[in-house]
Amino acid sequence: MSARASRAGRPCWPAVPTAGRPSAGRARLASVPAAPTLVLVTGAPAAGKSTLAEAIADQLRGCTVVGWDWVMGALAQYPAVQAAVRGLNRQEYRRLGWSLMWSVAEEQLRYGRSVVLDGVARETEIGATRALASRIPPTRCLVVALECSNDERARARIEGRRRDIPGWHELSWEDVDRSRRGWATPESADRVIDTSGDPDPDELARALFR
Repeated sequence: MSARASRAGRPCWPAVPTAGRPSAGRARLASVPAAPTLVLVTGAPAAGKSTLAEAIADQLRGCTVVGWDWVMGALAQYPAVQAAVRGLNRQEYRRLGWSLMWSVAEEQLRYGRSVVLDGVARETEIGATRALASRIPPTRCLVVALECSNDERARARIEGRRRDIPGWHELSWEDVDRSRRGWATPESADRVIDTSGDPDPDELARALFR
């Protein structure tokens, strides 16, 4: 499956996959939104997207997190599919990944379940995500953009993590640094958060819905 359920027991930053367990004992929102919510967590690599996405999912009563790396990693396990993917240009590649994520999200939203999308979304993907939410009333949409303004902190996150996503490569600092330099925080985001101070992800998640 390309969609993953939220996990408890994670470190603050960076996110490292851990075994799933019930999160009934965790602090939750005082008031969980009655309507399904589509949350998009975006930002450059090493900003802490996956960590916050999992925390938000826990606060929204264990809703599904759909991660870009997990979706595209699943495709990489099939040589014929991967050969076709390699023939795509950058824009087509991004559209492929996000289309798969939106499809999973739409199914969940139709059943009234909240969804968190975790990926490097730019204005185009943000607009399409909002459009998806608007097609499935009464879905709410929240776009959260993360930044890590401290290069040393970002590097430490990358060099200290191992995610073991099937079919997906571990990013090097060189890869991440190149992506960070070409990244511009989307102006249309509802919230912009700098994670360079390693804020508590659960506190951030609760604050987003107060």
